[in-house]
This record gives sequence, structure tokens and C-alpha cells, in this order.
Amino acid sequence: MEKQMVRRCGYATSDKALRATVERLREGQRYREDGRFQGTFQVAVRYYFAPLAANQSLSFHQVEAQHAELNRCYQASLVKEIPNNSVYDCASRFADAQIQFFPWGKAPGEALAEADVVRLPLVPSTVNLGQANTLASWIQAQGYDLGHGALHVVFTEPSLPRSHYSQSVKILGFAVPGSNLAVINFKTVGSPSVPNLTDLPEFQEANQGHTLVHEAGHCLMLQHPFPDVEIPLRQPCTGPGSEEIQRTHSTVPDLPLQKRSNLGLKAADLTLAVQGGVAKDNRGKDASRVAVGLSVPYYGCLTQTQHFLGHTLECPWHYMDYGSDPTMKGFLQSQVDTMRAHLVKHGSVYGATLGGQTLGRLALRNLQDPAHDHPWIWAIVVGVLFLGGMLWVLWKVRQARRQPEKPTREEQRAQRDSV
Repeated sequence: MEKQMVRRCGYATSDKALRATVERLREGQRYREDGRFQGTFQVAVRYYFAPLAANQSLSFHQVEAQHAELNRCYQASLVKEIPNNSVYDCASRFADAQIQFFPWGKAPGEALAEADVVRLPLVPSTVNLGQANTLASWIQAQGYDLGHGALHVVFTEPSLPRSHYSQSVKILGFAVPGSNLAVINFKTVGSPSVPNLTDLPEFQEANQGHTLVHEAGHCLMLQHPFPDVEIPLRQPCTGPGSEEIQRTHSTVPDLPLQKRSNLGLKAADLTLAVQGGVAKDNRGKDASRVAVGLSVPYYGCLTQTQHFLGHTLECPWHYMDYGSDPTMKGFLQSQVDTMRAHLVKHGSVYGATLGGQTLGRLALRNLQDPAHDHPWIWAIVVGVLFLGGMLWVLWKVRQARRQPEKPTREEQRAQRDSV
């Protein structure tokens, strides 16, 4: 059966990962409000090309363009490219990430060279390209260390096995939130000025390098703004049954509630979504979906009467949704706060620095684990301190019991008088 291609990241969001993202978001908000950890973060990145067949190739020119696009997207938002009208100002929610990626083994600011791209032998069919650990183990067996100290980006042709779907599914890329490994379909590598010239129709608007931008966001602890589970289109966004929608919304509170992804959003929708100032949903269509008889919004959660931040239009133009490359224009302020706080806390995993100072601590156990705090460690520390305190008190009581009680002053005076 022929493979199907979809923009899916191939992982299920755990409660632990969501909690870690929300914690990073709160920390990042405090850092921004306090003026701490300002400036440009420097993150090391190492590129690998792992072909599946001898006829697969990836030129250095494409990788170089991809590296430049990664930096362009992470240093400043492109919200000026989003059309706005008086009804809706989506740009107000975006912010500059101020994150710069530099070639691993070089100093920040140095240019990427052909020698910086690791070209691996053909990947054996026994290697599961839908599992990060399996692929990482094979690459390490070739003599390359995928441990801490860099964001490792592998260009290959990832797919999910039949155990995930009814048939084998090709995906554009995947990365586990908080890890330092991103697996990217090599046919997506490029930039708007140097697009990948694949002739496959499923890649026509996914060939400008934004798949890596999306997956690198996952590595820096960002989540999708929509639930992993399939939410019924008629399901209301509040009340019973909306728990999954509310759960993912906690990581991006500056977005309206969202039932499903914007898979299928095209470049033409950028102008369609603002024509006439009429409320639109994620697909650039009438938000209330009256024409098809739905009493609740179709993909988004806003109607002509339900507002978010004063208007009824959605904001699907960010990198962490599933729109096509031309519709991805930046990171929201909440996403910027989350990524920067994650680098402050776990920057050593990615070889990150700020102002020449090394950031974070080694917090990842393996490539599949999200970087997160370990509250149980503090529980153990508090428990040990409490137990030690109790033992000290008991020892003091026992010592006091062993020593004879000193006579009072009256008893000492009586003893002298009797003598």
C-alpha cells in the first residue's frame, strides 16, 4: 500500500510534559517582567543526513538555506507579513524569540560549512525511523555522539509504523518536547528563497524549511495548541467533554481555545482570513459555520458572539500549528517565554549560552525524556532533613535523661545550712 504523508509529530503529549511546559511558561513570564536573562541566546546545532536509498540526496546549499531560515525565524517574528485590519490585530500577540543557532564545534556567529554536515551511510531497513531512541542508537553506532551539548537535527525520511495508523504514514518530522533530537523529512529542507524543489504534491507548501522551525520548538519545550485526541467537530469548547481542549490551552493562554489543528491552511488563507472583517475560524471561513448547520464553531472555538481579547478571529499563523510553511510567521509571547525559560534551566543540554555564560544543567536522562523538574527530589531532601531533626531531638532528650538533675537554689541553700 502506498504511503500517506501528513504533518504529524508522531508523539502523544503526556500530562508530565504539559505541566513542565506550563512551569517554564510561568518562569519565563517572571524573567521577562523582572528584566532577567535578556539578550540573545546562542544554541549549538549539528546537522546529519541519513538517506534511506542511494538515489536520495541533499545538497549543502539546501542545508545552508535551512540553517539561515532557522535563524531568521528564531531571531525575530515575521508578523509584518500577516495582513491585519481594524477588527483583528494578530500581530500584537507575537514576540521576537532572540535565539541564534550556530554550528556545533564552532563559536557563535561562525558560518556553517560543508564539513559541519554529517553524511551518514544508508539507514538499514531494521532501523525504526519513527522512534527517536532507535535512530539515535544507530547514529551513535556510526561513531557520533548525540548526547548533551547540541541540538541534533537528522534529515531523513521518517514515518510512523502501522501500529499508529491503519497504514504506514510518512511524516514531515518529529521531536519529543524537551529532548535535543529533531528528525526532519529531508524533502522539507530549504527556505522561502531556496525552496526544496520536490515535485511531490504533498510537499508543495511544506518545502520552505519551517518543519525544522516547528520541531525545534518542541525540543525547546513547546506544545501544540490543539489536543492530540480527535475532538468531535460538534463538541463545545467549554463545559463537560472539553477537558482536552482546556488542557492544551494552558500552555498557550494567548491563543483562543482550539479543537483541532490547522492542517491544510494555505498561503491564500492569509488574505482570505481578513477580507471584509468578517469573523473567520482556523480555515479562514465563517466562524459560526451556519452554512453547514453546526451550532458550535467548526475547528476553532469562536463565533460571531464569542470573543477572545476583544475580537472573533483566530490566530493560526504561528510555527507550532499545522499550517503550511507560508502561513507560519512567528512565535507567540507565551511560546517565547517558555523557550527562553527552558534554555535558562536546561541550556547545557543544547550547548546554550547567554552573554558568554553557559546555561542550565544536565537534566535529560535520555533522548525520549522531556526535560522537567523532579519534585520528588525535594520531597526526599525535606524528608531527610525532617527525620534528621527528629533524631537530634530524641538524642537530646535521651542525653538529658542520663544526666542527674541539678538541685535548685533552695535545695542548695538547704544543703549548706544542714552542713
